[in-house]
Amino acid sequence: MNLTYEKCGDYLIPNLIPDPEPEGELRKFGLMRKSHLENHRRGIYSGLLLLGELKKHLLMIQEQAEERFDLLVFHLLIKSTF
Repeated sequence: MNLTYEKCGDYLIPNLIPDPEPEGELRKFGLMRKSHLENHRRGIYSGLLLLGELKKHLLMIQEQAEERFDLLVFHLLIKSTF
């Protein structure tokens, strides 16, 4: 985060410019993780939000969950054919 100041009268006011969020859309598993953090892991949620890493974390969890889900469906498909 780049921190600069703007003079307003006798005071210096910080120009808080957040880093850009990672590209990607939150789908089912990302939204489920976000809801879980908001409701049950408030400290982790607040920390990730303040650091600007919440969306990056949610996208990573979403990718891992979708990979595991696809693998599980694949194994169930193989098991059901025999």
